[in-house]
Amino acid sequence: MWSCPCVAVGLLLIFSLNLVILLPETNYCHLKNCPVDKKLPHIGCNNSGNWSPKCGKEPTIVSIPQHIRNFILNYHNTFRDMVAGGQLHKLPIAARMLKLNWDHDLAFLATLLVKRCDIQPTDHCISTEEFSSPGYHTVYNKFKGTQDTSRIVRSQLNAWYDQYKHVSAYSLINGLSPDKKEVGHFLRMMVGPSNRLGCAIARIEKDGWTHQWLTCLYSCSSKKNTLLYEYSGKPGIYCTNGINGKFQHLCNDTEPVTDCMHSDLFKTTISNDTASFIRDMMNRKIKPRFFFLAFLPALFAVAKTVVTKAVVAVAAKALIVAKSAATAVVKASVTVAKAAATVAKKVSYTALRVARPILKVAKKVPRKVVKVAKEVARPVVKGAKKVAKGVKKFVVIPVVKGAKKVVREVKKLAKEVSGLVKDVKQFPDFENYGDLPQIGNEENREENEGNDGTNNEDEATEADELSTENNVQNTTINPN
Repeated sequence: MWSCPCVAVGLLLIFSLNLVILLPETNYCHLKNCPVDKKLPHIGCNNSGNWSPKCGKEPTIVSIPQHIRNFILNYHNTFRDMVAGGQLHKLPIAARMLKLNWDHDLAFLATLLVKRCDIQPTDHCISTEEFSSPGYHTVYNKFKGTQDTSRIVRSQLNAWYDQYKHVSAYSLINGLSPDKKEVGHFLRMMVGPSNRLGCAIARIEKDGWTHQWLTCLYSCSSKKNTLLYEYSGKPGIYCTNGINGKFQHLCNDTEPVTDCMHSDLFKTTISNDTASFIRDMMNRKIKPRFFFLAFLPALFAVAKTVVTKAVVAVAAKALIVAKSAATAVVKASVTVAKAAATVAKKVSYTALRVARPILKVAKKVPRKVVKVAKEVARPVVKGAKKVAKGVKKFVVIPVVKGAKKVVREVKKLAKEVSGLVKDVKQFPDFENYGDLPQIGNEENREENEGNDGTNNEDEATEADELSTENNVQNTTINPN
């Protein structure tokens, strides 16, 4: 078992860790950046984070996730970039307007301010160790039901920015509107030397409504009788460290700032006749492109509202039409199905009544038809068989026999002719017989040469006899 001292030490450690996490690092009670002339207590001094009684029951701080934080920064920097580039026809081009980044100290002080649930300026100092004169503003929206936090934040930022409609060039110096409208929120968003921003969001339930509060602190505030930002004929010409890559009319993140002061390059310019410059700027021609871009947020808001209402109306009408059409289709389908079932029953009954006698007749008819067909076919088949036999006996067989005899006779003649041809080929050529060379030895040849004509006559007689026989043979072969 744990002893009491150990438990006490453990609880003390946990409590100490919570204090380290909850309490800020800065000691706001001894902060030297608060204005000396006003001698105001700092809002963070001895502030335990309690809510004001104005906040109603169970107020809560809404944590700002990274995507909403990025949206708030991009919203500010986008419109600061438009103003710096001269895209608002009422305001001059900014020679040095810085890009805003998130600051956790300013966000912490914004949390303390939003817990006041009050849009009136605070009577406390809101300085930090780095920024001596921050500027801030607060806004709230009330609604019933559940709403998306980012959607409400967008609406609140639009309310601040829409004040540009009442801003003129003189507003950069005196902070006032020519038509006496509120422009302070827009001017706080456009202070040139501001480079840090921190915001806080709270929700409270009051009188049956949900209130969402938004408080934002900027590192620099607008000062009366001082230009809101440095102007020139070219955006970013006084940025000492170059232009930002994403927002091409704002200075880079590393641009140095000292106590929210303008750059040294602008001091010589501000000594000139600023009023004359502003008068000339107000009389310049308005460029349609810049004028159109200036009203883009308002146009988008109006278009979104109109489109949303139109879509809701069309969807409601479409739903009513779809319901009525579906009901009509269901009723028609049921009616058609019932009628089809009735017709099917009647047709089936009628078919059965007609089919029964037909089946009975059909069973009897085929047997009679087969019998008649057989009786008719029998004599026809018999006659055909008789005709076939007669043709075979008196025509086919005699013709075949005669053909066979002719073939035999032809074969005999062929054999005889072939024998005669062989005999003829065996006979010698008697006409050239005397020209054949004499074969024998020299002695016999000399004896033959020495004989008288008796032997020659005998040879001639023998030759005549052979010639006669040859003529007889030729006469036998060629009778013509």
